[in-house]
Amino acid sequence: MPARESSVQYNNGTRKSPAWPLAAERREALRRLFAGRVHLSIGEIQSELLASLATIRRDLMALERQGIVSRVHGGAVACLATETAVPTPSANE
Repeated sequence: MPARESSVQYNNGTRKSPAWPLAAERREALRRLFAGRVHLSIGEIQSELLASLATIRRDLMALERQGIVSRVHGGAVACLATETAVPTPSANE
């Protein structure tokens, strides 16, 4: 039986990878999704990564343990987004 060759292209069109990417690859793609975003819903993540809800939940739990995101009802928020949303006083003020 020949080896199965398959690939998935994420909806952003920038990446092709095996049909079942490694957890580290999915989590890196998830980190990139949060670039410049404060909140992502589970549905948005699922449509971009083409992963099951259970897989997305596991990945979000892992990123939460690393302090990258905080899980909220229906999605997640970037932890650093809350820190950068509030301007900090500069030394010149």
